[in-house]
This record gives sequence, C-alpha cells and structure tokens, in this order.
Amino acid sequence: MKEENAKLPTAARDAAGSPERALALLRATFDATSDGLLVTDGAGCATEWNDRFAALWRLHDEELLRARSRSRLLEAMAAQTRDAQAFRARVEAIEGGAPCEVVDVLELADGRVFEVTARSIGAAGGGAGRVWNFRDVTERRLAEERLRRSEADRKRVAETESRLATIVQCSDDAIMSKSLDGTIRSWNAGAERIFGYTAEEMVGRSILLLIPADRTREEAEISARMARGERIDHYETVRIAKGGRRLHVSISISPIRDAAGRVVGASKIARDITAQREAEQGRRRSEEQFRQLADALPQIVWSARPDGVLEYCNDRWFEFVGAKRGDSGAQSWLPILHPDDLQRSMETWDGCIRSGNLFQIEYRFRDRRTGGYRWFLARAFPLRDDDGRIVHWIGTCTDIDETKAAEERTRFLADASAELAVLTDYRTTLQKVAGLSVPYFADWCAVDVQEADGSIQRVAVAHRDPARVALAHELFRRHPPRPDDAHGVARVVRSGESEWVPFIPDALRAGPVQDEEQARMARELGLKSYICTPLRSRRGTPGALTFATAESGRVFDANDVAAAEDLASRAAIAIDNAHLLATLKESDRRKDEFLAMLAHELRNPLAPIRNSVQIFRAHGMPVPDLQWATEVIDRQVRQMTRLVDDLLDVSRITRGKIELRRQPVDLSEVVASAVEASRPLIDKWRHELTVTIPPRPIHLDADPTRLAQVLSNLLNNAAKYMDHGGRIGLTASQEGGDVVISVRDTGIGIKKEMLSRVFDMFMQGDPGSERSEGGLGIGLTLVRRFVELHGGSVEARSDGPGKGSEFRVRIPVAVAAGGAAARSPDARAASPAPRRILVVDDNHDAADTLRLLLRTTGNEVNTAHDGIEAVGAAAAFRPEIVLLDLGLPKLSGYEVARSIRAQPGGEEMVLVALTGWGHEEDRRRSLDAGFDLHLTKPVEFATLRRLLADFEALRAARTQKRGA
Repeated sequence: MKEENAKLPTAARDAAGSPERALALLRATFDATSDGLLVTDGAGCATEWNDRFAALWRLHDEELLRARSRSRLLEAMAAQTRDAQAFRARVEAIEGGAPCEVVDVLELADGRVFEVTARSIGAAGGGAGRVWNFRDVTERRLAEERLRRSEADRKRVAETESRLATIVQCSDDAIMSKSLDGTIRSWNAGAERIFGYTAEEMVGRSILLLIPADRTREEAEISARMARGERIDHYETVRIAKGGRRLHVSISISPIRDAAGRVVGASKIARDITAQREAEQGRRRSEEQFRQLADALPQIVWSARPDGVLEYCNDRWFEFVGAKRGDSGAQSWLPILHPDDLQRSMETWDGCIRSGNLFQIEYRFRDRRTGGYRWFLARAFPLRDDDGRIVHWIGTCTDIDETKAAEERTRFLADASAELAVLTDYRTTLQKVAGLSVPYFADWCAVDVQEADGSIQRVAVAHRDPARVALAHELFRRHPPRPDDAHGVARVVRSGESEWVPFIPDALRAGPVQDEEQARMARELGLKSYICTPLRSRRGTPGALTFATAESGRVFDANDVAAAEDLASRAAIAIDNAHLLATLKESDRRKDEFLAMLAHELRNPLAPIRNSVQIFRAHGMPVPDLQWATEVIDRQVRQMTRLVDDLLDVSRITRGKIELRRQPVDLSEVVASAVEASRPLIDKWRHELTVTIPPRPIHLDADPTRLAQVLSNLLNNAAKYMDHGGRIGLTASQEGGDVVISVRDTGIGIKKEMLSRVFDMFMQGDPGSERSEGGLGIGLTLVRRFVELHGGSVEARSDGPGKGSEFRVRIPVAVAAGGAAARSPDARAASPAPRRILVVDDNHDAADTLRLLLRTTGNEVNTAHDGIEAVGAAAAFRPEIVLLDLGLPKLSGYEVARSIRAQPGGEEMVLVALTGWGHEEDRRRSLDAGFDLHLTKPVEFATLRRLLADFEALRAARTQKRGA
C-alpha cells in the first residue's frame, strides 16, 4: 500500500494523507459512478446509497431509504423483479454467507436487465456488510440479442437459398429465368428433361427458341405483362422441345425485381401436361362414347358426383320427363318421385353415399304421358380412383312396371283364389270380391247383379275412403243403369263381353248423363281408367265386375283386362259355390228338421211301449213267457231309443251345437251308470266283465250322461265284436292330472290299417258278422267327440285280427274338487211322496199308459189330449206337476205353459216338457216358455221317480227364480 501511495501525485498523496479529504473524495466518487450502489450492514439494512441506485430502482420515497428497514426495502425491490420469490431467496442466500464477490443477472418486470455484483465488507462472508453494485445492461443485452438474430437470419437465408436451389434442381418442372429482352439466365435439370436442351445449350440464348412460330405474339404479350409487374398463373400453351417435338405445357410466370423494386426479368415454371391433355382427350372420347351408348340404351342412364348430385342423364330421361337437356331442374328426380317412396329412397341413397355400397331400390316415377306412376328398378355403383376414393356414381333406372304389374296380378289372383276358396254365403262372397281388388288392382271395384226382372242391382262397392263409397252408392241409387245403355254394366251383362277404356274421356266419365247432378257426382269420382267384365257362371251371366282407377293414375292395359276376366271367372265359381253352399245348408236344415221330426215321431210310440213294460213289471208277470216277452220288448225299446239318440247326437255334432252339462261327479258313479246300461248286452253274450277302479274317489268336472255314454258305447262295442264267453276289462287309474280309463276285450281285434279310421263316421265292423248287433256306425264317432269336448283324448290299440282290442280314454280330473254331491241311497230307494200330476199328450196311448204307471206309486193323475183341454184341466185340477207334450193340437205346449203360468197358482206348479223334440234349441225354447225341466221320450221310470223325489227342490228353485 505504501508503494502504491508513492506512485500517486503529490496532491493525491496529500489528500490521502488526510482522512477527511479521503472521505470526501470517496463520497464524490460514490455519487459520480453510473452504477447504482447500495451499502448494507451485517443485518442487511441500508447504510449508504447513491442517487443512481434510487433512480435505477425508482425509489423516490426518501423516507423508505432513511428508515433503514431491510424488509421494506427488500419488498420494494422484489416487487419490480420478474420473479419476486426467487429474488428474495437469492438475497437471503448471499447475505447468509455467499463468497466475498457474487455476480448475478437480474431481470425486472418491465424488461430491464441489471448486472448485480455483491462484495463483502471486511472478512470473508460479509459479516460486516456488503456493497451492492447494480448496472443497467439492458441495451447491451438487446444489442447482443440483435446480433444473434442477425446471424440466425443470415444462416436461415443461406439454408433457404440452398434448399430452393436443391428444389429447383430436383423439380420435375422446368424452372428457368430470363431477362426482359428474353435472354435465358438460368436453366434447371427439369428443363433439360422436358425440353431436351442442357443448361450450356440454353443459358444466354433467346426464349423464342422454345416458342412455335404461330405463338410468338403470345410471348410478346407475356413480356409486356411482366414489364407491368403482373403475375401469370397456370397458363396452358404449346412449346417446342429439342428435335421439334411439340409439348403441351402449363406455365406460371413471376416478375424478378432488383433492390430498387424495378422489374429486371422473369422467372418461369413450365409443367409438361402433354400426357394429361392426351388423357383428357381420351376421357372426352370415352365420355362421348359412353353418352352415345347410354343414349342408345332403353334404360335411363345417369351419373352423379361423389356427393350424390346428378351431373348427367341420357336422352331417355329427358324423353320421360318431357324436358330438354339444359332446362332448369330437368335433372332433378325428386319432383316426379311417388310421395310414398320419397323418404325411403332418400334414406337409401344417402346411406350408400356415406358407405360407398351398391345402390339398389325399386320406386315409382310419375309418367307425364298418363299422369300415373310407373315402377323402376334403380341401380348405381361407385367408380373409384387408384386410392379407393369415389369419383363418380354410374346408375341406371330400368322400367319394371309391366313385370311388377304381372307379379302383383299373379299375387292378387293367388290371394283372391285363397280367399274365394273359403265357402261363404252369396252376399259375403260378392263383397269379398270387391274388397280383394282395392287398392292392389284398382282404386274402385263394384259388383252388380241382374235381378229376375232384368234390373241391375249394386251389391258391393269397395274404395279406401268410406265417404266415397257412399257417394258411389248414392250415384247408383239416383241413376241406376238402364237395360238399353250402350256402355257400362248393362251392356256387359247383356252381351257377356268385357268393356275396356284405358283413358276415360270426360264425355264417357258420367256415362249416359240424365242430368247435370249426375254429371257432377260422376266427375267427383275422378275415374281415369276402366274395365267392366261379366260374371259368367253355370247360371249364365248374373252380373258384372267393374274396376276403375282414379287417384293412383294407373292406366289399365290388355294384361289387366285378362287379369280382371280371370278374377271374374274365379269369382263366378265362388258365387256358384256360394249358391251350392246355400243349397247344402238348406238341405242340411231340412235334414235336421226331418231327423228331429223322425225322432219325435219315433219317440211318441216308444213312450207308451216303455210305459206298458213298466206297468207289467210293477204288477209282476205270473207266466214266465210273459216275463220273457216283457224283457224282449224292454231291450228292443232301449235299442231303438239309443239309435234315435245317437242319430240326433251326430246331427248336433256336425252342426257344432252339442253342449255339455258339466257338474262335479265321481268317476265311480259314471262307471256304474255305463255298466248298468251295457249289462243286458254283455249278459246276453255271456261275457265276463271285470271292473277295476281306485278305491278313493276320482272327481271330475264332466257331463255324467255324456261320459257314461262314452263308456257304454265302448263296452257295447267290446260285447258285440267278441265270441260268446269273452272277457272285458274296464280299468281306471289317475296319471298326474288325468284319469285314464281302459276298455280291453279278447274279441276279433282291429286291422292295423283300420286303427286310424275306427272313429270315422259310419265306420263299422263286418256287417254280416254273426256278432253284429246292428247300429249306424256312429258310436265311436260320438265317443271321440264327447271325449274331446271334455278336453281329453281317446285312442284305439290292437295287435291285429283275433288278438283283441283296447280303447284308452284320457280325461282331466277336476282341478279343485270338493267331491261330487253325495246322493243318499236311502233317499233314492225310498218311495217319493204321492203328488197331483196332470199328463198332457195328444197320443192317447202315451197319456193313458203314463197315467197308469204313475198311479202304481200312489199319485193322483189326470190326463188331457189337446192344448185348450190342458189349460182348463190345470185350472180345475190344480196339479202340483204337469207332464206336458209340446206338439199339441189347438194350442202348442209352449202356449199352454205360458197360459198355466198366468193362472192363479200357476207359478207354483212344476212344468215338465215331455216330448220327442230333443234339440238344444227345443230345450232353450221350453225354458223360455216357463218349463222347469225338459225330458225326451221315452222316459225311464227311474227318471220320473227322481223327478217326484226332487219335487220340493224344483219348486224351491222356481220360487227363487221368480223372486229374482
């Protein structure tokens, strides 16, 4: 230090030697420096600072500095930095023991940059404080950044120029430059490939070398535009390559300017499009050939863009829509598409555009010539480029209206045949014919028939709109056809020939007009096309079918006429069948009436015979021969009664009118009843009968009479078709929810081929067999039908002739049976109390024998033989029970019943219809007339005894019914 002071000038040494002067000099230097200086003590509080520090940190609050608060000063400075938290942390680190000198770069929020130097005062570590030097280096940093950017820009320019040069040299296009006078200045490798000249051959030569003589004016115009600074893009022209070969090129030309912006030349890019032009010419030739071919085809041919917009249609399309090529909207297919097909077609077409799938659909276009719609089959497939992208859609529309119509006619006639094959009545058949035609074949269909007096009657009209059907009926009612009409139904019926009008003119639309009202109503129908064809049947030409179109716009053709005549032929057959059906129904009705009358007439003589047998038995026969004769008569009467009942049952079954009277019943009771009915025949042939049923009750919900009839028929069959002394077994068992009843015999058996036919109507065994007991061959038919009505089934089994047979009946048991009502044997066995009984029958023998029979059990009995006598006898005798025949002279049994009910005390009497009429209708009619019971002749005496025993119950039921 002494040596350094020795080197100072004398004044300096003098100053240095004086502390005050040294401090003043230091202070002057501290304030004059361009850096901001801050001195802090060991606690970090500011002790000294210069004005430059306050200016750099923009600390204009003197009090802040003089307060010597470290935290306040630190926060004021941190608030101006870009990262206040990092600034605080750095100050803490420096004050906490950083090296004697620390240099940092600090960025402020306003973009300024400070270079910070922190030097410790005294010992290392700054325990005595630090001197902070802040230098603003913002401009220097900006200059350095600009220098870096300038270097980067120069590098990028060099790289760009290098890339551009590479691109120019590698480009397939010809890239060249020329001066304003046309002298070529540069020539790339692409230019060499396209034009065949090397750069050495072309640089310095005129551009006119490449331009044909007929296009030199073109080059002059290009040069003039370049001089004006204009740019030319994708200008297609012709140039000459080396050897004279002409090339099609597309050129783009840009002006070249100097630093002052003056145009000094031009840059040209030429692309060889010769192959492209040749391909376009080929494509145009191909398109022309395609159009010529498309115009020669009978179908509509079209093409569309990838987005589905039509761009071409052939001549067939314009002929169909009646427009010229180029007309606005002529290529739009939406206006002529049938409204019902619009949404479906659009959805299908849009879906194919999105998916690229084949487009195929059937729809209808309106035909401008007829106003109607024709069916077309549309198909379109996508054309794709090498990358698989769709570039076009090519489509066709083929007229399939005739094919479609033929299919519809075939389907229509097939459906019509199926419908008409169902036998029904005459009127229903005619209405069905009309309904089948609309809307599949016509918009209107009418059926007219000729009455016996020659007039025409309309029996059926069909249309979608019921209101228009009413209009057609009203028009016919007001203006019916006249027999001498020159057109229409009357002429067709008269001549037997069809009438066809493809296009109905206005003059014909109303027919022979009788007044303006008729013309107006006819016009409202809006008929367009018409066919009227005769209904030819075996009875002649009883009528005609009329078909017409209106809103559909369809035009009938010769094929439609043939279809209409075909339908008329089928309808005529159906009408004949309907007449036959009516005849058969009438015959069947008469047959039923005959059978009912026959049964009634047969039962009438059977009743007194049966009554006489019961009388003989009641008194006892002392002579054995008379006893035997009585049994013979009884058996034959029973057989005759069974035959009559079977005959009527079959009649009811064939008409579907037989009904079951279900009630809770125990199987054992049904079996006992059947065995009792069949016992005489079984004993006659000395057969052995074994009955095996479960000891516990099996409850059924069944008609006990019909079910007993089933088992009795099976037992009778077993007895009839078996040699003397055979064995019959009747067994019953419960299997799940069914009871299975088996009737097995050791008889003649059944051939295998007959097993499936034994239940057919009138099927019998060998009628000449000695075992034959007679019959109508309907017993097993009744068995099957009665079993099926009970919800069961029956089957026949046999191992063949001579090996016996088995019939198995399966019937459901009662779901929740509480047990059949128990019948008291004592009550049945005990004699009923005597009653006052009136017997009314026009058959005197029947009435007298029944009177004698009833008197044997102590009853007081009177008789009457006609309706009027019966009414008087009831009033005078006041019987408790009236046994009343229905077929009485003077007054019918129904009228007698009503008259008795109207008498005083008549409501208390029990009225029983005792008649030969046994149909369900007869039973319902008798109950409606006021009878309590309906019994058919001949009546078993046991039935009469049960009736007498149940008298009180019957009268109570009568009283309850009257009260209800």
